Amino acid sequence: MEQSNCEIPTKVISTYPDLARELVKMISSAEREIYVAPRYYEPAIGSKILAKFAEGVAVHMLDQNPSGVGFEERLRAASVHDSKNRDLILKYLDAPDSIIRVEKFDYSFVVVDGRSCGVEIVDPANPDNFCCAIKLESTTLAAQLIGIFESIARSQKPKVLEKPQTTIVFSSQGEISN
Repeated sequence: MEQSNCEIPTKVISTYPDLARELVKMISSAEREIYVAPRYYEPAIGSKILAKFAEGVAVHMLDQNPSGVGFEERLRAASVHDSKNRDLILKYLDAPDSIIRVEKFDYSFVVVDGRSCGVEIVDPANPDNFCCAIKLESTTLAAQLIGIFESIARSQKPKVLEKPQTTIVFSSQGEISN
């Protein structure tokens, strides 16, 4: 196989706090769109995502959080207490496919403007743990990650609110009927 003489600027990020700071920088630089598939929630990243959405940047998110409390739930809770950003939060949550809840994916990644990529490398001994991450500029990798994102998104069941099967009526005498 022939080697290319192209050099791709690459950065290795070895700690989770450094990763969070780097992701905030990447997201801050977005001008058109962000694809983000985080395995964990970080408040500074969530705030920056909302800020970029407010600026008109298209934000696509896969929401998989092992703690069980996803990004959508955190935003809904924040909207109750944050009157300043309530309308923005609700507008974001109401946007079609703004957040797609997924069961599980194996690593986190982000793509900004079809070029800047960040990819988590999990700990091989314990795949639930962060090991390190790489950040690089590559339209080829960006296209591959967006394809992975879209494939995962297509495989998920749409959110459907189930209607209760029965109606329970409480009378003034404390009786219950269907």
